[in-house]
Amino acid sequence: MRNPLAELLFVHGGGAESGRLDRLVGALRERSISVWAVNAASGRRRPAPDGPAAMQDLAGALGALADRARRGPPLILGGHSLGGTVAALAACADTLPGAERCAGMVLTSTPVSPLPRVEGLADGAPVGLDLSRLYTPGSAAREDDRAGSVRPSTLRPAWDRLAERLPVLDLPVMFVHGMSDTIVPARHNHAWAGRLKHAEFAGFHGSRHDVLNATGHRRVATTIADFVLAAALDHAAG
Repeated sequence: MRNPLAELLFVHGGGAESGRLDRLVGALRERSISVWAVNAASGRRRPAPDGPAAMQDLAGALGALADRARRGPPLILGGHSLGGTVAALAACADTLPGAERCAGMVLTSTPVSPLPRVEGLADGAPVGLDLSRLYTPGSAAREDDRAGSVRPSTLRPAWDRLAERLPVLDLPVMFVHGMSDTIVPARHNHAWAGRLKHAEFAGFHGSRHDVLNATGHRRVATTIADFVLAAALDHAAG
């Protein structure tokens, strides 16, 4: 895309792939927002790395990818479900590469607090979140050698980190949630939006966990686009 007004670096949910984001990508491109998504079709087949820092490692890889696009319009970090957890960890890092471009964060159906049900879903088999193949629609994949899967044991430390750092994060945040989500209850992130300095909550009635592809997906995409463009404009003006 030539002369985008903003860029969104977005991580899909665990065990999914970036094709699930096609509706969102198309809608945002119509609003002159360039989207960098993660293609993790092979992520579920990769062995998980050892050690308790897998989620933090993924967040570090996301930060490195943000740094790769250092030049350009304001950058918004985002993710769906566990991908949003990775994006939030990246935004809360002590040093985020390319931080001067980061203008905000979009979290859809994202667990940012401990949820036993989510830990149970990840228990046993690691959840694939492979950041090795970053792509924009219609372009060649870009390689990055830092990738991995999420072990259940790494979720709790990740949530502990967010509990400490997210309340002091000086970035606008948009929580987008299906009000009928039975995996990550909307009330959790509605409460988070009330705790943060610059946060909004957009709830969509009748939508479940896959809010990006629910019946009202056009309204969801419009809400996200409005937030991204407003955050980018404020960042550019500041």
